[in-house]
Amino acid sequence: MSERDRLPFVRQAIPIGPGYVGSRWWNEVLAEQARSRGRRHALVALGVMGGAVVVGAVAAAVADSSGDDDVDSTTDALELQKTTSWNIGGTDRALSFPGGTRADVDGARAWEAPLFRGQLDQDLRPTDLRLQPYYVPTLFQAPAAPTAQGLRSVLAPITTPATEEAFLRGQALATVLEVSDSPPGVGVIVDIPGPESVAVAAGLAGHCAPVFTFANWPHPLGVVSAHLTLASALYYVPLFRRMDLVRPQGAPPAFILDANRLAPYRDDAQEFDNRYVASLPSVDSLRSLGIQKLLYVRPDGDSLQELDDLNADFTAYQQAGIDVRAVALTDFRPDGSGATRADAGVAPAAASVVASAPRHTAHYYWGGWLGGRSYFWSSYGWSTRPTPVPAPRPINVSRASAYRPAPRQTMFAVRTMGAPSGLASRGIGKQKPSGFGRISVRTARGTGAITGVRTGRTGSFGRSRFSGSG
Repeated sequence: MSERDRLPFVRQAIPIGPGYVGSRWWNEVLAEQARSRGRRHALVALGVMGGAVVVGAVAAAVADSSGDDDVDSTTDALELQKTTSWNIGGTDRALSFPGGTRADVDGARAWEAPLFRGQLDQDLRPTDLRLQPYYVPTLFQAPAAPTAQGLRSVLAPITTPATEEAFLRGQALATVLEVSDSPPGVGVIVDIPGPESVAVAAGLAGHCAPVFTFANWPHPLGVVSAHLTLASALYYVPLFRRMDLVRPQGAPPAFILDANRLAPYRDDAQEFDNRYVASLPSVDSLRSLGIQKLLYVRPDGDSLQELDDLNADFTAYQQAGIDVRAVALTDFRPDGSGATRADAGVAPAAASVVASAPRHTAHYYWGGWLGGRSYFWSSYGWSTRPTPVPAPRPINVSRASAYRPAPRQTMFAVRTMGAPSGLASRGIGKQKPSGFGRISVRTARGTGAITGVRTGRTGSFGRSRFSGSG
């Protein structure tokens, strides 16, 4: 791949329709809103006179509704994007793609077909029917949605040093899962930033079946940079399709999460709240999949604790006898970068030597040592055979194996008052906080048409003319 292909680039949606307001999709949206309020409102909103649709009347209804007749409220951010436009409230902003490229992981442009034919959701759906109920296709469906036509034209794959390294670490984790002493019934949950999480999934794909759980849409002002996660998936989509053909039947699942889903939201007027809550299988569902143990993959040894929206799930798993342990992704290092108990007095390979090795040919291992994977499972107490003696266990790995989830108070607390025993263990009761993932809107009292959008709830309303493409 040339340096030119790696240069960051910025692309913006292409407006559709004269004056933009009269676009066909927007008239359809207004028509649907009007129909829900009865035939009389439909005639008013659409300006039907003698069977003719007067587009100018629709535009006037949107642009000139009196502020005195408007109603302020909040609505679900994702639903707003689905019923209006993907970049509502941010049509004057562009999506930026650091690491943007027009080639995929194979150096080709096979990513274009699933994107422009609306098949990305299908291409990334688990082929194992048992896993499909836990797949969340929302993000991958966004480019094909009628209200996101312009999104397809601005998307392209990305690859960065961070995603390339995450891919190699995912491969190293896969080799650990394949060693002879690995225990049965192990599932994986990857919870790191979205673009790198997709790359880890690609590295694992030969051994684990990826189950993506990205439940939002991109937005130019989004608190969560979902467009980068989508672009990373475009880069690896040919590899995912290839691995679906060679992966063993009944392979263990790897649930792929975006750790940025709970990104801090400052209620700023320049932010769009596209946060969401992770969705994972219940205890009974995991048992039906044969999962007895879970490895929770986190970025490093300093961030092992599960994110707040997973605490109820993880404590329910633990209480039901499904052991949950953490894995620090940074414990997987290039070969030669780790020291062991046997050679603790010998300096590891110089950092400059490791750094100069080509990224695509580097081999990563737990503890930065080829033999480290032989001691991975024994460090968790899950090994199916005795640990070799002597045991030169890596000394430069984190204490991830000591992690245990414990109940704590979070803003996603489970409601247990009056709930039947064992309710939480079935995944019921986790609640989304008030205002989470919601946007303030102003609508015309008579027609229900949106006349203003406020990305942050403390800023002023911007007049909504829907001047960007949908």
